[in-house]
This record gives sequence, C-alpha cells and structure tokens, in this order.
Amino acid sequence: MRCGVATVGTGFDAVGSALEPPIWTTAFLAARLLIMPLFFLGIILMLHGWMIASLRHMIAHDDLTGALSRRAFMTAFERMFSTAVGSGRQTAFMLLDLDRFKQINDLHGHAGGDAALVHFTQTVRETLAGRGILGRLGGEEFGIALVGVGRLEVAEIAETICTAVRTTPARANKGTDIGLTVSIGIAMVDPGGSLADAMVQADVALYEAKALGRDRLSIAGSLHAASVASARALAGAAAQMRAAVGPAPSLSSTG
Repeated sequence: MRCGVATVGTGFDAVGSALEPPIWTTAFLAARLLIMPLFFLGIILMLHGWMIASLRHMIAHDDLTGALSRRAFMTAFERMFSTAVGSGRQTAFMLLDLDRFKQINDLHGHAGGDAALVHFTQTVRETLAGRGILGRLGGEEFGIALVGVGRLEVAEIAETICTAVRTTPARANKGTDIGLTVSIGIAMVDPGGSLADAMVQADVALYEAKALGRDRLSIAGSLHAASVASARALAGAAAQMRAAVGPAPSLSSTG
C-alpha cells in the first residue's frame, strides 16, 4: 500500500503575494516621485522668467506714462538708425515739449500735472498708431523716432499730433479739463548723419516752435526756420545800432 505525502499549505505564501503591490502601482509611485519635483521646478522657472520680464519692462518704461525710458528710447533709436543706414533710408527724430507745463502744475497741482502727462502720452501713442517709438526723455519732454519717412510725412504726423493734443484736454482728479498744447522740433537724419547732431537740431527747431508762439512744429533746416533766425539776428543788430546812436528825436505834431 503506497502512502501519499500530503503537502499542507500554511497560507503565508498567499498572504505575501496579496501584500505585494502590482507593478503598475509601483511604477505610478515612482513616476510621481520623479514628476512632482520637475513640476515644481517648472513653476519656479516660469515665475522666475515672469519676474525677469517684468523687471526688464519696468526698467525700460517710464513708471508714470508707460512710454520708453530715456535709456531704452536711445537704445531703440540707435538700433533703428543702424537698420536704416543699412537699407539707405532716412530717420526722423521729433522732440516734443508740453507747452506751459509749469502753469499746469501751479493751477492743478502735481496730480493734475501727472494726469496731463499720462493723457498726453496716450494721445500721442494713439496718434502714432504703431509708427515709430515714443519715449519720455525727462519732465514734460518726449521723443519720437521714425524710420523710412520723408520730411512731408513727418510734418503731417507732427501736425496731427498737435491737433490731437489741442482738441483732447486732459481730465484732472476733480473733473476739471486741462487744456494742452505741444511744440515739436523735427530733425531728419540721413544715413551718413549722426543721432547726436539730429537731437541738437531738433532742440533748435523746438526752440523756434516755442518762439513762434507754441502749439506748432518746426523742422530743422527748413526755409521757415532759417528766415526766422535771420530776422531775429537782424532785429538784434538793429537794436544794438539804436542803442549806440541814441534815441531818435521826436517829430513835431505840427509838422
């Protein structure tokens, strides 16, 4: 009679296999351990990039008006000029100055002056409609640079700006309208010229626009500006001659 050997299972093998996690669960836990640090690293890098971009924007723009800062404007202007020189195109520079800005501050306070600057910048930007760049050079003085435009087109743009500023007053905090006008000096820069000379010429043209009564434009090197300068020189010479000769004798009313 053959005796059979019976194997009695204790049940521990079945329990152990039940406690072992499936392969997909292990893979999921491992992936989560790897992905979570990468996810947070991506968020940190995204925030870092956003902060850097915001900081660059703050440095490159005037905090009040949103126009380019002086340094950012000059950098962009030089880049535009280099590109224009390579293609043989003209560059135009406008120097804009709000008229009687000190009186605006005196009448409406610094808050009114700030409102005027913000409104002026918005008006000029809308008038440019993407043509050229606009920067705040200091105080109430702004600059515009354009590429590939002629003298006549620049004059038309400047005249449109003068009209827009004159016909759209700013609004003070108390709801009072603040009338604005702007004087503009323009200089054309040929491919062989220099930006420094153009800025000096635009400054001289701006002085001419102010001397002629403000709320207007003047182009450096134009016949009109030259005639005004000549007339002023002749008037000065005549005044010196009158001072040297002495007062003229009065005429008798009886003849």
